[in-house]
Amino acid sequence: MDNFWMTGALMGDVSGSWYEWHNIKEKPETLILERDRFTDDSVLTYAVAEGILRGLEQVDRDRLAEDLEAQAAVRRSIAGQVRAFARRYPDAGYGGKFRHWAQSDSWEPYGSWGNGSAMRASFAGWVARSLEEAELLGRLSAEVTHNHPSGVKGAEAIAGSIWLLRHGGGKEAVRGYAAARYSMDFTLDAIRPTYSFDSSCEGSVPVAVEAFLEGEDFADVIRLAISVGGDSDTLAAMAASLAEACMEPPQDLRQRALAKLDDFLRGTVERISQPLAPPSYWLRDAKGRTEAEFLASYDPDRYKKPSVAADMVIFSAAVGECLPAVDASAEGGPAEKPAKPETAGGARLYLLLIRRKGHPFLGRWALPGGFVSEGETVGEAASRELEEETHVRQGYLEQLQVFSDWGRDPRMWVMSSAHMALLDGSRITVQAGDDAGDARWFALDWQEGKAVQEPVEGGWRSRRPVKLQLASGDVCLTARLERQVTVAGSSRQEEWKIQEQEGLAFDHAKIIAAARQRLLRQRDAEGIGVLALPEPFDKEQLRRMYEAIEGGPVEETVLEQALERFGEPDPETPGRFRRKMEAFLE
Repeated sequence: MDNFWMTGALMGDVSGSWYEWHNIKEKPETLILERDRFTDDSVLTYAVAEGILRGLEQVDRDRLAEDLEAQAAVRRSIAGQVRAFARRYPDAGYGGKFRHWAQSDSWEPYGSWGNGSAMRASFAGWVARSLEEAELLGRLSAEVTHNHPSGVKGAEAIAGSIWLLRHGGGKEAVRGYAAARYSMDFTLDAIRPTYSFDSSCEGSVPVAVEAFLEGEDFADVIRLAISVGGDSDTLAAMAASLAEACMEPPQDLRQRALAKLDDFLRGTVERISQPLAPPSYWLRDAKGRTEAEFLASYDPDRYKKPSVAADMVIFSAAVGECLPAVDASAEGGPAEKPAKPETAGGARLYLLLIRRKGHPFLGRWALPGGFVSEGETVGEAASRELEEETHVRQGYLEQLQVFSDWGRDPRMWVMSSAHMALLDGSRITVQAGDDAGDARWFALDWQEGKAVQEPVEGGWRSRRPVKLQLASGDVCLTARLERQVTVAGSSRQEEWKIQEQEGLAFDHAKIIAAARQRLLRQRDAEGIGVLALPEPFDKEQLRRMYEAIEGGPVEETVLEQALERFGEPDPETPGRFRRKMEAFLE
């Protein structure tokens, strides 16, 4: 078996084992070295897990919450495994009271309030079917030794937090859950200088939770837990058990931790992983392989892979400004002389472009964009590249479509995930970044010719010539395209073919055309023009916005329908409107 679940406490325990007696007040650079080992934290975590599994097999789980005899049976099962594991590993580093209990014949708990109850409770959060069951199993696991209210509360807190995280609760849910049990009005930076060894639940569980809340990733959570000093292995075990419930642990860290175990403990980890693994893990294909076995033998280089880029089509509608004139002559082409500014009577649609600073297409104008880095989504890459190249911050960008024609980039096979947004450009300062020679808003002109329809196999196709022109100061960019719409059966497909272009890079004329067409559809169906207006707005501002998107006059009924669906009267300003937010959240 190549995949293991519920190894967070193990990784935290081994990482912090040396620092328990060699406290530091900073984050360690490297986790899990040759000197590190597993301690009682790991031994008892897997003992409790084994005990819970065996105990649940003996009772009617659906009635566990109200059946006290069933609870006693699960508690006895846990106690038996905890004692058996402790006797198998007598030198793992137990406290004095626990060692005496483990070696005795007594089954009575000894009222401990120590953090041993919390550090071993993670399986309760993993295997539970509900938050209430997670807390119940956490309580039962504590009561075999740590039946003091503080010890029980610590186990319930860790088990409940893990259940919340594994079921979509997130950090804020855990923060609120922990704050209902402990004082969480501190930061690690604030307590680090004075924090010392504290093995109580009250003094360590909230610190471990805070390390999880402040951690940027799984490894950072462990480093933060170690950095406060104190009971480092237990703090790291608790914090990492939370982190594993919602963060992906580094595979090399997991493998180094598992390598510290002997065959018995490693077999235990594999056994308790079985009920935690997703169902697909145990399915076997025609060759008899599980998913893990298939993935272990899979060759990721079997197929040639494209590079992935993100390009951004950023529109802005400006109303009644002094705009650069655009040469809209029949044949078009670059203007021979700079156009003189003229005052626009209506509104214009603008597009943000950058001038390329390097090859290929050196000096040509392009959409802001760049390659997706490892660990990023295409959406995150789009926002990052937009800010790097134009200093424009826009966290939410709508995905337009993927452009994947062979040869669209002369360097290599590159697929572009294009994104778009309509912004209020009057509030944005555009500045070219290091990767761009210049960044500007270009006024957009759009001219369509007559469509020609023709039959195709299974349906019909419409072909319409389109001329795209972009102007800013003395720069005029043009492109001639053909818009093809094919309807066959229940399918409708829209394609853009570039006939010729002047001054634009790559296939960006095609992306711009597709985005402008989407913008036009969004105006009526989704009210995107209303979203781009400042609040409150009046009907004339709405008209100009819609005319900018349309590229010409808009019928009165279109405005009335937009106000009825997406706007509502502003109670403080007669004749003005505000956005009807519920219309956008449907």
